[in-house]
Amino acid sequence: MSTLVPVAAQQEPQQTPPQNWQAGVTTKYVRVSTVDLPVKGHAYRPLLHTDAVIVDAEGSVMMSASNQQPLDLMQGNMQYLKAPTMIRLLNNGTTPARVVAIELLKDWKAPVKPCAPPEVCARDINTGGKKVGETATFFGNGYVTAEWNGMNAGGTLDGTDPASKGKEFLLFIPLTGMDATINGKPAKMNAGGVYATDAKSVVLSAGKNEARWCVLRINDKK
Repeated sequence: MSTLVPVAAQQEPQQTPPQNWQAGVTTKYVRVSTVDLPVKGHAYRPLLHTDAVIVDAEGSVMMSASNQQPLDLMQGNMQYLKAPTMIRLLNNGTTPARVVAIELLKDWKAPVKPCAPPEVCARDINTGGKKVGETATFFGNGYVTAEWNGMNAGGTLDGTDPASKGKEFLLFIPLTGMDATINGKPAKMNAGGVYATDAKSVVLSAGKNEARWCVLRINDKK
């Protein structure tokens, strides 16, 4: 995976997800699937052996999980769920919705915690001394980090982490369409898609409109 490609286009061994879910990529780190929900549509997903990250990629969704209060998710929300659990989703909005489930296949032996003070959870994105956007961290454990990002029209950003020590695997979920340059090669990322890469250089561009996306960073510190 040296280039940015849609997860759904990758053909690697995978398990069959529950009905209505579309299987994506399986790597040594993640197993990805998506579900599209019409208005008032619903879906379920058992997570028996793997913790998971749930991403609201489009629309408004109510999510309930075993032993937890229901949550109203908006586009761009990322939630960490510990196995075993059963999730139930309901599109309680007025437009179609899309939800991405990212099962975490590697046990890092480190608890995933929500970002909270004294950690800096929200930061400006600056390029050349100029603010071009904002980023916010949802949760992490030093190996897995979940972030939301927003970039102003015309903004450009290096999507890799320069402080990363080890091999970095990135899973992008664009909330708007955006451009990317991967190891010097141009690429397109469509809203609601899921894209994976382990490229050394990932440059993101907003174009004429604001860009927003979620990203799951996995840092294999070997």
